[in-house]
Amino acid sequence: MTTRALMLFVLLLSAGISLLVMGPALLAGKAPGGGPDVVSTLWGMWWFQQALFEGGLSGETTLVNFPIGATGSVLSPTSALFFALSEPLVGVPWASALASLAQICPLAMSVAWLTLRLGGSPAAALASALALFAGRPLLFDLGEGSVVAIAAFYVPLGLAAMFVRMRERLSGAFWLAWCMGFTAIENPYLAPVLPAVGALRALLLLRRGEHVELRRLIFGLAGGTLLTVAVAVLFAKSASPDYPGEIAGQYAHLGPFKVPLVEMPWARTTFQEMVTPSYVRWTLDLDDARQVNGGRYLGLSVLLLALAGVLTRARASAFWGSLAVFCALIAMGSVIHGVAGPFLFLNTLMDAVARPLTQPRRFLIITQIGLGICAGFGVDGLRELAGRHGRVLAGGLLGLIGLDVLLLGGGALRMPGTDVPDAPCLRSLPGTAQDGVLVWPWEAFDGDAGHSQLLQLAHERPSPQRGIASWALNGDPVQPRLRGLGWRRPAPGQPPNVDWSGLGELGYRWVLVDEQADPDGAAALVELMGAPVQACGGLAAYALPEGAQAVHPAFRR
Repeated sequence: MTTRALMLFVLLLSAGISLLVMGPALLAGKAPGGGPDVVSTLWGMWWFQQALFEGGLSGETTLVNFPIGATGSVLSPTSALFFALSEPLVGVPWASALASLAQICPLAMSVAWLTLRLGGSPAAALASALALFAGRPLLFDLGEGSVVAIAAFYVPLGLAAMFVRMRERLSGAFWLAWCMGFTAIENPYLAPVLPAVGALRALLLLRRGEHVELRRLIFGLAGGTLLTVAVAVLFAKSASPDYPGEIAGQYAHLGPFKVPLVEMPWARTTFQEMVTPSYVRWTLDLDDARQVNGGRYLGLSVLLLALAGVLTRARASAFWGSLAVFCALIAMGSVIHGVAGPFLFLNTLMDAVARPLTQPRRFLIITQIGLGICAGFGVDGLRELAGRHGRVLAGGLLGLIGLDVLLLGGGALRMPGTDVPDAPCLRSLPGTAQDGVLVWPWEAFDGDAGHSQLLQLAHERPSPQRGIASWALNGDPVQPRLRGLGWRRPAPGQPPNVDWSGLGELGYRWVLVDEQADPDGAAALVELMGAPVQACGGLAAYALPEGAQAVHPAFRR
């Protein structure tokens, strides 16, 4: 099989498995995945679509926290770009799915290509790609934590540049720098991976005295570091100083230092979760995120073949097995059975140079990549031991991984979906695109930004919700000011008492009522506003009652 044919096969296979998992949600007209992170990412991709070519990576926007605004940036701009270009053609649910495939398929292809370039056979390359799906972290994190959580395909490309292309020509240095910079853009969690591996590689080359490759590697690392710093500066402009706002409330002691644990318990994993295909429970099915379960299984077939790779191809597998184990330890959190883990030291460093990380489990994607490459070498090693029956054995081992994919691994998942409001009439509201919209009841109380974000996809006008949690607001949050003007849910039996003139001075022109969410409150509110201007999809848009229409001078930009 030629390399081109293999890559095409891996592309089709990875897309097929992913669509099998996302299919139930798509067939129901929902966007794949569910939970706060998925909604926030879906909204972020929509925002990028609005801000495309106008500071979409890091720029001020009044679409949120209106009229004061915020400074925003989008993670994984590759995904956001796919969403922006495809959404007008296929709609939000399928555009979200295509954005996910734009991460998953290149990841599987790059892992297969890396295995080939490391000396593996086509069967080994296919095994390494299948291993991504025999485990659950890739597709579970896509459904639970959004496409941003699994954006990783620049990591194997950067490793290929470091271990393969660097030996051949200087272009490997440019590839490494490019991959370091784009890993930081796509998934800041994984930004330390390539620099750390590069530093270890440089020490090894120095010990061996391979000065030509060492100079190329140092050149690539220096260029990648400059790009990563540029990305950090870019994102720093939009980073909230108060994020993360919620921490675990626990501390670890490093000598005389008392270090806070940032990650919550459900953001960590355990050894048992990684080797046991336990029952899957998603956030949407639970009242407490601590009960989320079943998404950390790495695939028994992959673990066994990875062990075979380490035993039969020790030299080729040693680094990749070590990388897998180390990232698994990071995913287990800051403290592992009472002992400080690697994540505690990594987070201490991140807190000093940027901001602390809150999701150690996201490093499992690197564990899955390392195990997959070891499993590929395991297929080759066992095939050699089998002699003339080697091809049959290799086919059987690939079939074993495939069964793991479909019966226990990622292919056996059934991803939840997110209902996306379908109300096209709201896009034809009179006035201008700068007129603010208030949503009842979701923006009349604090604590539920998800509904407000989804409804903004329908009305496409400025909103008081604050956008992505890590964004920096340009001033104070506007929602407390709205509460002071009466925009809040009244006590039971009491009519709303809203200062419509004050809301008009802030630039709000429309009230969007979710009629099914709060029928009693909506009925009392509607009595004050008269007939709706537009109504469809269970949503009704009303013009603010007559009042002051000029934007208050304090909020003019």
